[in-house]
Amino acid sequence: MVMHNPTNLRVLERAFALVVALHRASLKETSRAASRAPGLCGQLLRAATAISSHIVEGAGQATGAQFARFLSMAISSATETEHQLELAVALELFPNYGSRFVEEVREIRRMLHGLRKRVLDDADRGMVERGVIEEPANGRNLSDGTN
Repeated sequence: MVMHNPTNLRVLERAFALVVALHRASLKETSRAASRAPGLCGQLLRAATAISSHIVEGAGQATGAQFARFLSMAISSATETEHQLELAVALELFPNYGSRFVEEVREIRRMLHGLRKRVLDDADRGMVERGVIEEPANGRNLSDGTN
């Protein structure tokens, strides 16, 4: 059983800090967000919250492959969050914070891609060591089809 300690993950710290900052910014800009883009603020906060939630949920999974699946969901949530932040910036909902939030969610997504690759590589290595699969001759990662 492979359980990761989510408190040791820097990407979780960054994702958590982002969602806290977004909540605080949305409270400061509530009337503007409500009048210019009803519903956007709530969906943005849900998507941003899902990033850290998927990381934590995935860390408790039994296998590295399962953890990687939850990291993929966190990546998708980060992509959704980025899109909604870009819309919020275009609508000037967070005039003082918007572009910083966009850059932060992009960095979080890059970190998630790196973590997912490491988790899948470790899962493949473990399967090779246990004799479940043969080591690929061409160096391909069997879990996701990438090199």
